[in-house]
Amino acid sequence: MAVGPSNQPIEVRCGRFFVRLGEPTPNGTRWLVEGRSVRVKCGALTEESF
Repeated sequence: MAVGPSNQPIEVRCGRFFVRLGEPTPNGTRWLVEGRSVRVKCGALTEESF
């Protein structure tokens, strides 16, 4: 599921998510980094660097 541009805050429910960065291409998505599991804290800011 595409969420939005990088370097911008987004609101999601707390829990564990698989996250990866990509860019759209005419043939689908080109993944820019290997994905990883991220635990989003409830009621707090969670920051990740790729």
